[in-house]
Amino acid sequence: MSADRIAKVEAWPVNVPLVAPYLFALGTYRGMSRTIIRVTTGDGVIGLGETSSTDDVELLGSYGASLVGRPVSALKFELSSPGLINATNHGQHNAGLARWRAAVEIALWDIEGHTKGVPVHALLGDQVRAAFPVTEYFAYRLPGVIDKGEATAGEMADYCSRMIEEHGAQGFEGKVATMPVEQELRMLRAVRRAIGDTRELRVDANLGWHLDTALRVLPQLAELGVTNIEEPVGAIADAATLRRSTSIEFSGHEPDFDSHRRYGGVPDTFVLSVASCGGISGTLATIERCQEAGIGFWFYSGELGVATAASLQVSAVAGYVSKSSQSLLRWYPDDVIEGGPFAVGNGVVAIPSTPGLGISLDEEALKRGVERFADEGEYVMYDAPSLPRY
Repeated sequence: MSADRIAKVEAWPVNVPLVAPYLFALGTYRGMSRTIIRVTTGDGVIGLGETSSTDDVELLGSYGASLVGRPVSALKFELSSPGLINATNHGQHNAGLARWRAAVEIALWDIEGHTKGVPVHALLGDQVRAAFPVTEYFAYRLPGVIDKGEATAGEMADYCSRMIEEHGAQGFEGKVATMPVEQELRMLRAVRRAIGDTRELRVDANLGWHLDTALRVLPQLAELGVTNIEEPVGAIADAATLRRSTSIEFSGHEPDFDSHRRYGGVPDTFVLSVASCGGISGTLATIERCQEAGIGFWFYSGELGVATAASLQVSAVAGYVSKSSQSLLRWYPDDVIEGGPFAVGNGVVAIPSTPGLGISLDEEALKRGVERFADEGEYVMYDAPSLPRY
């Protein structure tokens, strides 16, 4: 096999649980189920990728096998083409295939970085930062194997205080629409007292509030200095109605630029991942389009180390992405990369500076993840009954 051609594509389904399951409006989130891929060239250079579903392993026999013998540079150019990126973003391809293509594209960037002896961000543009800001998450959490979780306003406030004292947390984002509104407002007031007046406070409703509930709660959230609500209601038209009633910004996970124009600039920010944008090239293209349209952009969390590394490499050069991205990293007890989960300190994560994505696969950790998946099956985000909509 020629040195610059793909010799092997491997994939593994893995589970990594959270230290304690958390509640969100659509159910209970126990942990991450992902597919980790490894692409190896003819001369033994390795690139890593990650997809958001363990279902994607089944594509290894078809799509993965079709890549063997392909030139690395030509395939990377193909997967980075604007036409494919645009189609991926708009769901015009089979979802599993789109995820696979994004993961392979990430792996090919990793290979190029290793081949040239530079971090991926050096291939993307001028570095604008060495560390990237992230929020700390808080939520009602069920008792887990490692952590007892939080069930009361006082416990939530104590947790946030501890994150400041022990880790220098600079901003927080919390799950809401999981309990009656008055209970959650008491919790948020306790959290605000705990974190002080200067630290950012965001909330994420996961489409869980009715319009009348959101309208009623908005003034109280404004009094608490909440700067952003993610997916406050289920319908974009309802979000547009809310926009007329508050200065608090909204964010969402659907990068629908046409809808954003149609509904008067709602949401204010798209919260996406490298995978959902079609890979590293697609993410840069999406960020550029957001900048042109005046739409904010930040990354969401809930990914393992490979996808997190890809996000960090992009953030190193994407100056427009200036606000804190989401982070569940504090709640990961394990990962598939050497050194374990990325560390958060003083509200930032350091951007890897070694060649490629700046990570290596930890074979023992990978084995643990594969064994968990074999024993437990996929962690389905909606495996518990949805909570009542409030």
